[in-house]
Amino acid sequence: MVAFLLHPILGESKLFLTIFAAMFIRRRKNKSGSTTIVVVDKSNGRFTELYKVGTSKDESEILELVSHGKKWIRSKELSIQPELDLYGEEREAKSEELATVE
Repeated sequence: MVAFLLHPILGESKLFLTIFAAMFIRRRKNKSGSTTIVVVDKSNGRFTELYKVGTSKDESEILELVSHGKKWIRSKELSIQPELDLYGEEREAKSEELATVE
């Protein structure tokens, strides 16, 4: 969702762009008894299906589809706003240390 907000300190009518991620997983029951997993976005008071992950009757397969949907959401969020790796060197040193211990 995209929202335009007035800057509270400047007090002028300058608009600033803010991006809100309102994506989530929806489990939809079908008439046949199967469950469809979809990624849904709610913006401007409307729901929009962005990605159909899959359909299944098996509970373990449904959980796999949900985890796949969460990964899809995460990839889309990272494409919109990437993470900064502030402690990359420390993380590498810790992973090397763990590898030597094991």
